[in-house]
Amino acid sequence: MSESNFVEVVDCGVDWITCTCSDSLFAQRLVDRAALWIQDEKHQGNEQLVWSQYGYEGFTCGQVTVGQRHDGVIVRLSGLAAWSHWRQAAELATNVSRIDVQITIRYKRDAAKQISNHYKTAMRSKKRGDIKRAVSLYRSDDGSATLYLGKRSSDKFCRIYEKGIESKMDHYHESVRYEVEFKNKVAMECAAYLRNAKDEYRACQSIVAGYLDDCRISSPGLSMFLSRQYVHPQNAEQLRYRCSGSSLRCVQSWKEC
Repeated sequence: MSESNFVEVVDCGVDWITCTCSDSLFAQRLVDRAALWIQDEKHQGNEQLVWSQYGYEGFTCGQVTVGQRHDGVIVRLSGLAAWSHWRQAAELATNVSRIDVQITIRYKRDAAKQISNHYKTAMRSKKRGDIKRAVSLYRSDDGSATLYLGKRSSDKFCRIYEKGIESKMDHYHESVRYEVEFKNKVAMECAAYLRNAKDEYRACQSIVAGYLDDCRISSPGLSMFLSRQYVHPQNAEQLRYRCSGSSLRCVQSWKEC
């Protein structure tokens, strides 16, 4: 894989958060915030629906879900809502049970081939015994491919897929999304790390890049490209970032599935 095939980091940040709060004071504040976020979703044309799960009852609208039960509150944010509000939710929560961090890279050509190359590299590393994670490649009838690293039931799990085909947005043409999902204790650690980071976007980029490097699928070109990137927001509504330097390593405790 040649470094010349890389164009830009399209976006980078938190893409999902599920958190709960059992403290009555902060739980009410979290509900109040979530109500405002749901109003934002409704203003964007999304329909508010009744929602219930895990004993919680509440509402879901667009990318925001909120529910209550006898022992507290749950809030779930995805996509732009997660990117915009994850920090406020995490600061009011007593537990973060899941957080997803992603980086999306645009290539000059053959985004699908990049995923295939990652799969081949991961399988070679697995056969040599360099990695122990499960490695799976799934192809859809639309021609797209998704690479999974690790088991979905584990506390750390990675998805690599063609964001342009998944989103059907020209904005993501020839882009590959690298998305790492953290759950349970490591989700709390990840959220704390991001909250304490001086630069949220550099921290997100570092987490994902470090995970890819540990999975042995970062080519010299990809590592070099990311090491020269610095993510800063350019268009908040579209989650667009242009870039220029970043650390490639993530916190050591997140490295082994």
